[in-house]
Amino acid sequence: MMRCCRPRTLAVCARRWSSTLPPHKLVPMPRLSPTMTTGTVHRWRVGDGDPVHLYDLMCEVSTRELLEEPTPNDVVMEVEGHEDGFIAKILAPVGTAAAPDEPMCAAGVA
Repeated sequence: MMRCCRPRTLAVCARRWSSTLPPHKLVPMPRLSPTMTTGTVHRWRVGDGDPVHLYDLMCEVSTRELLEEPTPNDVVMEVEGHEDGFIAKILAPVGTAAAPDEPMCAAGVA
């Protein structure tokens, strides 16, 4: 077994390794109304690795639960970026249903 660090400096090595990875945040499914239980990713406007800036349109989410009474047709809402960065990984492809606050994608911070 090969060791790169002495036991007392293992924490230092772990910090060094993790510092090479860019910081990420999980972008959740937005809660479009208090009664919303699920939303569906209707369309992604960005892909993995694409840059995203503040207020850029990232995706479209559809739901039938926007009003107090569910409607027979889906309502499509656009989701904007909240800060500058890039899309590290799309976790919910088109057609995926997710509950509010479940991760849709991982975004790297610029």
